[in-house]
Amino acid sequence: MKIKYNKKQFKQFVKYCNYWINKLNITEYEIDFKHHDIDTAARTTYDVRAKLACIQLCLVSEGDFCLQTDLNKLACHEVLHLLLADLGYVIDQTKDFESDLAISAEHSVLQRLLKALL
Repeated sequence: MKIKYNKKQFKQFVKYCNYWINKLNITEYEIDFKHHDIDTAARTTYDVRAKLACIQLCLVSEGDFCLQTDLNKLACHEVLHLLLADLGYVIDQTKDFESDLAISAEHSVLQRLLKALL
């Protein structure tokens, strides 16, 4: 099933992304939004060191995990990638899930989720 995202939907997607960014208190990243041709419904790319991120929405999507019809869920999914970016980076650098840095990064994510959800 093909879905085309127009400018109005892109603006709504950005609005949803900003909602989740604020809800999860992701303040350390400078985030750019793009609406262009990519090979998936949406994508989040980031540079953990520079604290730069780009959340992208495609022009046309084909069957992407049933998220493609709900822009809010799609936006939340992409923002959660950004929320977990630091944790993934720390684990990748240390190659150790039990390191103090990895545990600290994991707890940072847990605190944000608790604050957002409760």
